[in-house]
Amino acid sequence: MSHHDQLDTELQRILEAFKASGPLARLHAGEIGVNHYASHLRQNYFQLRERPVILGLAAARLMRSPASAKLLHKRATEEIFHDQLALNDLRALGADTAGIECELPLPETVALLAYGHYQIERLNPVGIIGSMYFLDFVPFYASMQIEGDLKRIGVPEEAMSALEDHEVTYPMHAEALRTHVDELVVTDEDLAAVRYGMHTTATLYANMIVAAFAAVDASA
Repeated sequence: MSHHDQLDTELQRILEAFKASGPLARLHAGEIGVNHYASHLRQNYFQLRERPVILGLAAARLMRSPASAKLLHKRATEEIFHDQLALNDLRALGADTAGIECELPLPETVALLAYGHYQIERLNPVGIIGSMYFLDFVPFYASMQIEGDLKRIGVPEEAMSALEDHEVTYPMHAEALRTHVDELVVTDEDLAAVRYGMHTTATLYANMIVAAFAAVDASA
């Protein structure tokens, strides 16, 4: 089985588990409201704001493949101001975003952000490709699978621009990921690092959503 096939199979397993996880199960059951979605968007804003930094750092550490380094630099540039989509969605919900740039993310969000830096600086930097696999595919999957659930709890379509953007960009990102695997996943250790990146990011991302929802529950 090729590296691509192995990683695609692994990602599907992770996504099935993520789909059955607490946050999405609560959404599908109608157990959350618009405020929960807004809380998630708030934390996702911090995650999206940091992505250009993490991708730029990955490009610098993965210069052994000029093709991948160029793609990562390009992607880092494209991700700049992508966080504004989350802000636009928050404003479409009527949320107050004044001063959000100076707010402190929840600890679970910080853990997700810190992991990207740790993988690149302290572990095998190739593992960040696994993180990209998850973060690129989950919003695409979500936009196709949960849009109806969001509408049922009262989220207007104009507050889903961050999700809908992934419907447009995912094919291009998926092609770039295949290039990264071809260029960078050379050894069994590289493959294991990418798998680790997928699993770790899935866990930390789910923790971030759980914490965002819990913040709303606690204030009720």
